[in-house]
Amino acid sequence: MVFYKDRREAGKYLARVLTEYDLKMPLVLAIPNGGVVVGKEIASALRVPLDLVIVKKIPIPQNPEAGFGAVTSDGEIILNTQILSQLGLSSTQVKELAQAVFEEIKKRMDYYGVSGNYSNIKGKTVILVDDGLASGVTMEAALKTIKGYNPKRIIIVVPTASARTFQKLALEVDALICPDVRYGSFFAVADAYENWYDVSDEEVKEIIGEN
Repeated sequence: MVFYKDRREAGKYLARVLTEYDLKMPLVLAIPNGGVVVGKEIASALRVPLDLVIVKKIPIPQNPEAGFGAVTSDGEIILNTQILSQLGLSSTQVKELAQAVFEEIKKRMDYYGVSGNYSNIKGKTVILVDDGLASGVTMEAALKTIKGYNPKRIIIVVPTASARTFQKLALEVDALICPDVRYGSFFAVADAYENWYDVSDEEVKEIIGEN
């Protein structure tokens, strides 16, 4: 079932939901690439800057659209052990795949001009945005990064999520806002959108250049 026209509409919808919360100058951090489109609408509505937290999934070799883990901006590896146990990968293969992802993260940080230092979030409310939660492993990596800087509150804001991931991550943060939680054995973030496309690095750079 389609819930949103596109990511921009989803961001505007979520921004309206956030007006019900007592937020005083929160910091909005978005996960590239799709989360940046959503995050831009939220940051604009709240009249605060948009920043990026760059994490990236570790792709399954035979199915690169899916992942069995993620890497943080400082190289820490987060694994989905349930998925990994089904893949038959050696520890050496996992490390090699993770290292390749980390190299890509460093390139993207350089391209976007992201330092990876979030000391400005200490004692503040952080709104962490993506365009949806499937396995949730990239969001887990983002949380790992952000929690190290001791924010006062972390609020995850996403347009859509699988029920299992929603329930898991809701325990890790102060609030998880998601208007479209889906139950069932199959979940795809794209199903919530009428207009779904792969957001390019160029579009992300254009959006953050508008800050």
